[in-house]
Formats: sequence, structure tokens, C-alpha cells
Amino acid sequence: MADIIFSSWQEELVDNRKATEQDRKKPGNVKLPPEFRPGERIRAFMGWDGIILCDDDVDIVDMCAGYAETVQKESCGKCFPCRVGTRVVSDWLKKIASGEGWEELPARIGELALQIREGSKCSIGQTGMNPILHALKYFPQAFADAIAQKKKAREGRYRFAVTAPCVSACPSSLDIPGYVEEISEQRFAESLATIRQSVCMAGTLGRVCIRPCESNCRRANIDEAISIKNLKRFAADYEIDKNRHPEIEGVKKAGGKVAVIGAGPAGLSCAYYLAMKGHWPTIFEKLSEPGGMAAVGIPDFRLPRPVLRREVDIVREAGVEIRYGV
Repeated sequence: MADIIFSSWQEELVDNRKATEQDRKKPGNVKLPPEFRPGERIRAFMGWDGIILCDDDVDIVDMCAGYAETVQKESCGKCFPCRVGTRVVSDWLKKIASGEGWEELPARIGELALQIREGSKCSIGQTGMNPILHALKYFPQAFADAIAQKKKAREGRYRFAVTAPCVSACPSSLDIPGYVEEISEQRFAESLATIRQSVCMAGTLGRVCIRPCESNCRRANIDEAISIKNLKRFAADYEIDKNRHPEIEGVKKAGGKVAVIGAGPAGLSCAYYLAMKGHWPTIFEKLSEPGGMAAVGIPDFRLPRPVLRREVDIVREAGVEIRYGV
């Protein structure tokens, strides 16, 4: 685990900023690896449950400004506190980070952040302000110095990710909250388009997926998990029932030719997304039909052959060639 200088994660406060190396405490509920990837050390982390610092040289003001900007971009805009409030918080933090803040601004940011947290409808607003509130509470001098000295914050390099337990559990990192919400709003075509951004065989997965997402669904903390897999199947079947076909926008074919071995779900998906990026994929399949184990290993009563073949046809329409018996 990374060496922690400060942590407010999950309401457990560990402050080693003035402690000697021997006296530093370790938080019990933080499991942060020392590196994001080999050679790239994690210096700080900011998220829904607080702040974690592994390097006392991190500029907390600049980090808050970058974080608030990302939260604002992710706001869906459906509730006023989050849509407008996060923009104001982001603008105010940018002013402090650029040396243009004023003395009362941190207090005003804190008040507004609390209002956003209390008045928002979803977790973006409800939890997105937590690390900013923690920063204002535990690092007041950093904000005061930035304002008093009119100094510009040191710009850091940050990586941002918006996720949920269900998304993290999904091997394809499908935007599950997005397509479930679109179905709830009866925007079925948009929901299927959202699904196809990550998986091109929604009808197949909607029938045979082992649904690790549902084991990690937050709704289960209240009553039971959302039927994520069945909703995916519904979106795909709705398109079939209405005799609709996905509109595949014209992709400029500026890429090269690519050979894909095997017309199973992995090969079909690989070829589909290569085609959507402008390449010319050709799949070479040993069998006389596509689908791989989805076709020959799963009985028709669980995965009807017409559903599978229709999804293969959609892959072909994207510009994929399939050669059989090779």
C-alpha cells in the first residue's frame, strides 16, 4: 500500500503531515496501490468518500479545481442544484487556483457545496462535493495562502474516471447507469445505442451474461439489485419487435486491413469496433457459421439462433467481411 500522509476516506481521519516517519499511522480502510502503472506513482486520490494524499508536495487547491471541473462535466443537468451549483463551485475554485480569489470565497464554496450535496437527485451531486468539503475543512491554510498571496496554483497532471460498482464489475465497463436511466425514460433506441458503445451483441449478452454487475448493484443495499441483464435484453428485443435497424453512421475508411481469427463473440466485437474506427477487418472462421461457442455451445432455447444471426448481420453491415471454412 502507498505511504499515506493524509486521509479522510470513509470518515476515518489520518493526518500524518506533522508526524515523523516512524510515528505515521496507517488508515484501516484505504487500499491504495503505490503506483497507477509501473513507473507512475500515485501522489494523491480524490473521490466520493474523501481525500488521500501520498505526497505533501501536491497542490490541493489545483487538485480541487481540476476535480470540480470534472464533476461539473459529468452532471446530467436534470436537477438545478447539481447543474448550476457545480458550475459555480468549479468557477470559484478556478479563481482561487489562478490567484484571483477573495477572502470570503472558501466559506461561500463550502456553503454551496453543502447545498448541492443536500439538494441533488443522484450520487454525482450527493457525493461529488465531499472531497471539496474535506479539503476546505482540513486544508484551510492552503486556500487562505493562495488568496492572500495572489499566487497561481501549481498545475498538476490528473487522471479522471467516473464509475459505479456495477460498471467496475462489468468486463466491458458498460455505462449501466446510463442505459438503465434511458430505459426508465422510455428512450429505448438511445439506450441500445449506449449499450453498443461498449458491446455490439446486446441481445446475446442480455440472455447469457453471468451478470457480475447485479452482484455489485447499489440498489441491493435497499431492497434488491436492478435486473440489469434483462433490461439489456429488453432494449435489444425492442428493436427487433419494432422491426428497426441500427443507424450506422458512415465511417471514413482511412485505416488499414486487419485479419481477425475466429467469428466468436470476441472476434465479432473486435472486428465491429475496428470497422467503426475506419479499418477494413476480415474475420477468418473455421466453422461454417458465425458465433463460435455462442452458436455451438449454447442451446437455442437459451440463445435463439435468429437473435445471434441478426447481431452478426449488424456486424457485417458495419463493414466486416467474414470468411468461413478457413
